[in-house]
Amino acid sequence: MNIIFNLLRSKSKFTALLVGCGDFTQKNYAFALNKISNRLLCNKVLSRTKLSATNFANKLKYEATVYESLEDAVNEVDVVIITTPNYLHMQQVSYALSKDKVVFCEKPLVNNLQDALLLKANYPNGKLMVGYNRRYSKRLNKVKKIVNKKMIEN
Repeated sequence: MNIIFNLLRSKSKFTALLVGCGDFTQKNYAFALNKISNRLLCNKVLSRTKLSATNFANKLKYEATVYESLEDAVNEVDVVIITTPNYLHMQQVSYALSKDKVVFCEKPLVNNLQDALLLKANYPNGKLMVGYNRRYSKRLNKVKKIVNKKMIEN
């Protein structure tokens, strides 16, 4: 999330909307968002079910408002964090960028090259970062080392 901080240096604190409160998000994002709450206040939460959003909001160490639509919540924040199912990313990222928001989206950003090119064409100056949640996985790094070693040997 460092890119978000760099993009919003002019503000000492900014607000975020978390879109998608599934299992991965419940396990990983509450801790991370609580840890950086002195700079990023995720005070808006949106999910397919109000119960899921409420459960996530209760894990935060500050009060967060639960929303039922992206359109209702996006105008009240600086940053939109998208952790929804993959097939929703294109629509949600496009909407947030159209409102000139900084967007962090879990991988994959889109499901095909055509959508990637469309995003690039429509929002050439959009502030967007794609998260790759397995980058620091110990297992994945071990596999990477093995593959790299075999490539060097050959």
